[in-house]
Amino acid sequence: MKLTRSYSATLIYQGEAQVLFRNLQEKAYPDRRVQQLVRRVATAAGIEKRETPHTLRHTWATLLTEAV
Repeated sequence: MKLTRSYSATLIYQGEAQVLFRNLQEKAYPDRRVQQLVRRVATAAGIEKRETPHTLRHTWATLLTEAV
């Protein structure tokens, strides 16, 4: 539960959307930029499978359920 509260505390709202990835001005990164960042970090980490923000989201959700 502590982990979930920590995650929720990192979100900000822009309109109806919850934004996790944001710039220094607290504005949301464009979707395409987030996709590029996720792929770049995955490649740098030696992950050969094509990673997307969606797979990152599912991985995080899985880790949250396992932590409970």
